[in-house]
Amino acid sequence: MPDMEAGNYHRYALVLQTCEGGRRDWRFLGARLFIFSVFLLLHPGVQGSETLFRDDFIHSTLDRTLWGIADWKLGRTQLGLEPELREGIARLSFQTMQFAGTEIYTQRFFSRETGIEIKVRARLGKNPPGLVSGVFTYTTGTDGASDEIDIEFLSKSTSGAKNQLPVLLSTWRQWDEASADLDDVAHHWSTRISLVGRDPLAWHEYAIRWLPDRTEWFIDQKLVASSFQAQPDQPTRIHFNLWAPSASWALAYSPFLLPSPDPRINHKYSFDLDWVEINRL
Repeated sequence: MPDMEAGNYHRYALVLQTCEGGRRDWRFLGARLFIFSVFLLLHPGVQGSETLFRDDFIHSTLDRTLWGIADWKLGRTQLGLEPELREGIARLSFQTMQFAGTEIYTQRFFSRETGIEIKVRARLGKNPPGLVSGVFTYTTGTDGASDEIDIEFLSKSTSGAKNQLPVLLSTWRQWDEASADLDDVAHHWSTRISLVGRDPLAWHEYAIRWLPDRTEWFIDQKLVASSFQAQPDQPTRIHFNLWAPSASWALAYSPFLLPSPDPRINHKYSFDLDWVEINRL
């Protein structure tokens, strides 16, 4: 839900009903209408939203009624590690021993309908080049084609960043590698942005707004990108992961990130989640 006290909305609505002393003053009312309209434009979605999902990770283990844990191979990574929950934080891990990573996903599917907003407060770890931390939707149809919306952090970019936050944002619609390519905007769209003045290792609030005609991305409650291309339309689960891609994804891959041959020199990296919330707009 947009970061706005409910009382503020009612106070703005009140000025549309009466003026001081109950006397109608249409010039006064017109000014308040203008202010209210501008307020709504600057705060999309404030007209009302319904919370569909919320997890603050307050338990000692992941709530398996809400979440599933991926156990498949992704890039060079064998997924299957369980997140570590402590003091209200879910830590997704990657270990160089056998290249083991973590991915969790909502048990529930969410449909777009009038629009949904996926929000998470997250923190990147001090990860070496060659890892990807992801916040994304993902689903496949009966024909095997996939729909997806991404927020991805490539440690190849973030590990050397100072006072800026590099992010890769993407949409995929009916994606099938056999019949589409990355330049086909009907099936894929992406942009790379770098937000100056943001510490990449600090906590930030990330949001995806999946709307009927477009997708919007927010960081710390500010709109940073919008796309009308390759818009998904299938009901989807929401995923979070930390993994190492293969050389086929040159933008994210690093040949210097190697598996540890001995458990005594296993290195462990992280991607932390404070809370996750999904709203109907």
